[in-house]
Amino acid sequence: LDDPRADAVSRAQRWSNLGTALASRYELTNDLADLDAVIAAGQEVVDAIPADHGGKAAALARLATEFQRRFERSGELVDLDEAVRLLEIRYTRTERMADLDDVEQVARQAVSATRPGDQRYLDRLAHLGTCLRVRFLRLEADPATPMAATLAALDAAIDTDQEVAAGTPAGHAEYC
Repeated sequence: LDDPRADAVSRAQRWSNLGTALASRYELTNDLADLDAVIAAGQEVVDAIPADHGGKAAALARLATEFQRRFERSGELVDLDEAVRLLEIRYTRTERMADLDDVEQVARQAVSATRPGDQRYLDRLAHLGTCLRVRFLRLEADPATPMAATLAALDAAIDTDQEVAAGTPAGHAEYC
């Protein structure tokens, strides 16, 4: 009998093996083409793994790491944006605070790497604000969380949202 799920996982493993070998070559040669190929292989892995498979979250995190690595090499902020997007998908699947921490870390890195006058700055800052509000809501819902931690998370979200609001031109509906 053909098992499409097993075939998909097998396909993902083959792409993962290729990605691992390419990553090793990138480490030796520092050739950006190899890193691009690692990312392409990682995308094949993510695409091949069924949505409900336990390995999907790990594959998303690995691919996000490669996008971060490419950003560190090239300075292209679009790579950080993609890393944040992948980590958000992972957090949505797992709802683990450690995964939310990863989203926040990369979102902060994207904001820090963007000049305040850049047109994408407010987008990235608003994205960070959303992450911080999610953190607040998670902490608020947990009765074991100390009030000080909950308030600190809320204050961080408010500070970020205030900066976004202050930087948004009048009549600009994108951040509403």
